[in-house]
Amino acid sequence: MKLVEKLKDYENSIFNNDDETQILLDNNINYYDAIQLFDKTCVVNLRWLKSLTEDSDLKIMREEHYLKFPIEKVLLVEGLTEETLLPAFSKFLGHDFYQKGIQVIPAGGKSQVVKMYYRLSEELKFHELNTYVAKVEGVETAKGKIGVINALGRNFMPVMDSPRYGVEKAIAEIKKETNVIFMDFHAEATAEKLCFARYFSEMGISAFVGTHTHVQTADEMLINNRTAYISDAGFCGDAESIIGMDYESSIRHMLTMLPSRFEVASSGKVCVNGVLITVDAETGIAEAIERINIKKEL
Repeated sequence: MKLVEKLKDYENSIFNNDDETQILLDNNINYYDAIQLFDKTCVVNLRWLKSLTEDSDLKIMREEHYLKFPIEKVLLVEGLTEETLLPAFSKFLGHDFYQKGIQVIPAGGKSQVVKMYYRLSEELKFHELNTYVAKVEGVETAKGKIGVINALGRNFMPVMDSPRYGVEKAIAEIKKETNVIFMDFHAEATAEKLCFARYFSEMGISAFVGTHTHVQTADEMLINNRTAYISDAGFCGDAESIIGMDYESSIRHMLTMLPSRFEVASSGKVCVNGVLITVDAETGIAEAIERINIKKEL
């Protein structure tokens, strides 16, 4: 049936199927009969499949129903802050994660992100990804497009390729669509951040914001009179925590250096860090950068 083939093609487009899985898809899965077994008590994300017809478009139906299925992309993040804010900010910019088939999964810390990635890639057999440089071209805003680049540093970090080559290519591609380019540089060393900020500023980026240490720095400035810079934007979370984790589980690890589970802090006092950057929408030249550091008790 055309509908069965359509669902099978969709599954093949998302995952790299091994030979055994492909045999199952080719011979043993009858999507249409399986869908008919769904009743009114099944979850909404599956119930809507009953309305599929031969002419249905899976992606269009997902957008119309604001559902999480079918999932096209999995976004692994460190924790609850990213899981909460990324979909919210993206929706503010006109990109609904549900409509786009994007599922955000908090891994529970930076070391767990890589472990979860490899576990998922092995189990789901999805396509190999570039884990060092990620770019998003032409994010639409009310005043035009913004290019977004995320790159990892190498000093005191796991051994990996230099971010130089991936970022140079990303800048060249994004420049075809917009002059406004925001870069998140995730790294430990301030010297590395400063060096690459000046290097990429000469290529025309609008902002270079360092992340990773969770501690906001007081060195915001304009580099080359065009690129907004700060070594670390800080973090959003519990104001009395150990960079987001509670004191007891953190000190236990520091005293013994034994593997342990860190618990999320919940003192009720929150800290919101960030930066406010003003950029000329046409030229992409940054005009100002201002630190945001708000502390409140809930």
